[in-house]
Amino acid sequence: MADDKILMQLGSYGNLEGEQKNEYNNGLKQILTDARTKKIKDFDTLAKSIIDYRQSFKKDPYKILPLGDVKL
Repeated sequence: MADDKILMQLGSYGNLEGEQKNEYNNGLKQILTDARTKKIKDFDTLAKSIIDYRQSFKKDPYKILPLGDVKL
């Protein structure tokens, strides 16, 4: 899978609606804007930023990928 597809998957959050969805998307846009401003192009750094934001937003350090009902 291409790096951009992985980053998109990391950033996706399928079950949000309304204001919560807007809040999540705005935060994610800010992370990407900051990365562009700082000229960060390293995949690992971008992925870590997205993962950290997702975990912080969800308040769950164990949910990294949107796997639905998949249990590992």
